[in-house]
Amino acid sequence: MRSNSGCIRIKQYLYILSFLFISLFIFNQTSFSTTITVNEPNDAINGNVNCSLREAIRAANTNSAVGGCPAGQSGPAVVDVIQVPAGTITLSRFNASADDDANFGDLDITDEVEIVGQGTGPGDTIIDGDCQLPYSFSVPTNTEPFCANTETNLERIFEVSPNVGTMADPVIIASLTIRGGHDDGSDDEDGGGGIFIHTGSVVNLNTVIIERNKTTQRGGGLRNFGKTRINFSTIRENFSGNRGGAISNIGGPIIENGGLSDHLLTLFKVLIVDNYAAASGGGISNERGPQSTGSGNDQQGTILAVSSTIFWNQSDGDGGGINQEGDGTSFEGNNLTIVNNQTDGNGGGINFQQATNSFLVRNTVIALNESTGSVQEDC
Repeated sequence: MRSNSGCIRIKQYLYILSFLFISLFIFNQTSFSTTITVNEPNDAINGNVNCSLREAIRAANTNSAVGGCPAGQSGPAVVDVIQVPAGTITLSRFNASADDDANFGDLDITDEVEIVGQGTGPGDTIIDGDCQLPYSFSVPTNTEPFCANTETNLERIFEVSPNVGTMADPVIIASLTIRGGHDDGSDDEDGGGGIFIHTGSVVNLNTVIIERNKTTQRGGGLRNFGKTRINFSTIRENFSGNRGGAISNIGGPIIENGGLSDHLLTLFKVLIVDNYAAASGGGISNERGPQSTGSGNDQQGTILAVSSTIFWNQSDGDGGGINQEGDGTSFEGNNLTIVNNQTDGNGGGINFQQATNSFLVRNTVIALNESTGSVQEDC
């Protein structure tokens, strides 16, 4: 009888070689990110051995060492992680000349990154823009609040540049408080007192507090042109001199996979409370965006909200809680509570243009809202 031990050994060798080849291929395809630990409490670019939050963001943006911060990494599926300790970091590097590289003013994010507070909850790690907006200003005062800090060059906290992040590797900001940002822009493309998210970017905000931010334009807390998901978070006591006391969600031109794609804001277990808009949408403003160059189309704001509460917000225009306008815009909600919102216009709880956009809610409480401009107390 012929022995087949030689064939068995050959097969074993082939298995081993195949395993080594596959392992080597996977290893070569794997990218390594950098963990950058912030240990400098001041808003500084000192070039010393310490690592400030501003330096950490610049290191992640540029993939080079900045001050005491190690260089971030680049490549497919690389997302650097910035760990921010418990405590308050107050932004102070203001300059009349705006930049987009996080050297001065707001903290510009130009590459995929995770920024994570290291406290036990979002209230332990605070990024403060030093506006010092007064507490609980919106209801029932009906007046514009002013920053106690009279510095003329105050800015918002975070700005995510266009086309940063993907659905697989989004920008993540988690477990911290975004407070006291101020945007005094004069252009309709300004806004976002706390955060501004540009076209084409993908951002997750997880377990954050966005509070006491202000803008003269849209979006007291957040202005969103991208694909943004907010989870387990609170947005409170923000002011807009235009629309969207807490959030302004606006469709805008975005090219993705060769075609136009709507902008999407997703809210999951979010509390939106005590925000104020001098125009419409005390809590949320959802609008159609500007015309896309050469396309003949413009884009629609789209919101999906689940298990969230919109409470005690106010607007001087329409929609104390939510205002939606513009052809093709859409809002879909499930298990929402929309109560005790106020407006001087139409729809104390909700206002929307029924004929040309879609507004659908299920398993939702809409009650005790007030409108002085019409009989539409709730919607």
